Amino acid sequence: MDATTDRSVRPPLLRLGAVEARKMVDTRAAMWLLILTALSAVAAVVVGAFVDDGNRDFGELFVDAMLAASVLMPIVPILLVTGEWSQRTALETFTLVPVRERVMAAKLVAVVALLVAFTALCLG
Repeated sequence: MDATTDRSVRPPLLRLGAVEARKMVDTRAAMWLLILTALSAVAAVVVGAFVDDGNRDFGELFVDAMLAASVLMPIVPILLVTGEWSQRTALETFTLVPVRERVMAAKLVAVVALLVAFTALCLG
């Protein structure tokens, strides 16, 4: 029985997602992009809080933060997928997990977790 069909050999999807989440912040470009995205969201809230003499409600501030983050946030998944090839780690990734669908599902899990965390940051 080979490793692609034996379920006991395959790593769990959540572990693969954690590995992909780690890859998301391993490179300097991705790390600085996430920092700049968070800073732009915070700056949008601070600027939005002082516009209109502070008469903005929480919903408007949340929209400001999400709009600021939505400019840079789509670049993060692009870097996650294409970073495999520029950092030359695709060979190791697909050697350890030869089923590409599982790798892409793990990348999706990592990106969704990042988006949920970033939405929580914008809410609070």
